Amino acid sequence: MREEKINIVDLFQLSTEKKIGVCITTNGEVDRNGNAIMGIGTARLAKKHFPDLPGKLGRDILEKGNRVFYYPEYRLITFPVKHRFKERASVLLVKNSCLSLARLIEDNKFDTVYLPKPGCGAGNLSWEDIKPDVERILGRYNVVIIYFELWNESSKKS
Repeated sequence: MREEKINIVDLFQLSTEKKIGVCITTNGEVDRNGNAIMGIGTARLAKKHFPDLPGKLGRDILEKGNRVFYYPEYRLITFPVKHRFKERASVLLVKNSCLSLARLIEDNKFDTVYLPKPGCGAGNLSWEDIKPDVERILGRYNVVIIYFELWNESSKKS
């Protein structure tokens, strides 16, 4: 496991021969139209890049609960850190998501998985507090912990 500063949008567009997975941190809340609430952080960026994702994730949450899901057509893995959008991230949920991600990595033979520091943005967890659990569970896999830069119009080079 290693840490890298990466623009997550670049990972969404990465063309590679290797099998990679890109995690986005999510919550288990679904709106009245059946769409997953993806209003901040990596989830919001993924929603903008993959407009049909909120509907797919919303259906999966309603049918199977708030858990890790893999969308191979996007190389995207959802990683729940909250039960509700406006709540603080749950350490227990992060640990459970790590365990589910470990199984997913083994089952799908990923070469590399990129994971934002789980629960450490809008979830208000401290990376120093959660890092030992993440390392203990995911340390033997090729997981890159990313601290991402948000892409915006002002960051474009002319």
